Amino acid sequence: MNSNPSATATPQKLTETERRIAALWKDVLDTPELPRAEDNFFALGGDSTAMVMVELQIKEAFLVDLPAGAVLGAQSLRELSDVVDKHIGSASPTV
Repeated sequence: MNSNPSATATPQKLTETERRIAALWKDVLDTPELPRAEDNFFALGGDSTAMVMVELQIKEAFLVDLPAGAVLGAQSLRELSDVVDKHIGSASPTV
């Protein structure tokens, strides 16, 4: 039996932000399927090292200043996507 509900569930519509973050999660967590919006980062195998990697990749990909530990406060793909959407445009320009 497959323990990943993402692998057996009907595909759902994701926002652009959710799709991009899902792809990051898939790569960092080395999962066979894209995570679903309700999937929990840590339930998919994420740990503190993976969390830092994802947060750094999100900062680069979306040009946002996320607070450290953003994934801890927003553990589902949908929650984290909402946080990222609220921070878009918040990155300080590099000189």
